[in-house]
Amino acid sequence: MLRKLNVPAHTLLRKRDKAYKENNLTGKEDDARLLPLFVDNPGLMQRPIFVHGDKAIVGRPIENMLTIV
Repeated sequence: MLRKLNVPAHTLLRKRDKAYKENNLTGKEDDARLLPLFVDNPGLMQRPIFVHGDKAIVGRPIENMLTIV
């Protein structure tokens, strides 16, 4: 999905999520560090993510989804 979004994992971090502090995150972590955390703590990742074909986009604000249809 990161390939479809064309962004590094740290751009999807929800910095106000409880797990952000619990894992001592800074927002500068690489994908290898963040991907397992996203699996264990899905609330860490911005959502919803809208997928259309070979592209994806974070659906906040909702108008973002109109840019890839």
